[in-house]
Amino acid sequence: MKRKPRRFGPRLTVSLTGDAYEALSVLAAKDDASISWVIRRAINEYLRRHEPGGFQATGGRERE
Repeated sequence: MKRKPRRFGPRLTVSLTGDAYEALSVLAAKDDASISWVIRRAINEYLRRHEPGGFQATGGRERE
């Protein structure tokens, strides 16, 4: 049986405070997006700001 290809790379598990999770939920609902999408977008923005020479995300869907 063939495995379905993954759109994204490795998975990551993080623990959040209740307040942070609630804030992410509100942002996701406002953008009609998943919390995972909001977190991926935030990580990409962080890396672009802090990576020497800039960070360029590859793969996945980037909505604006």
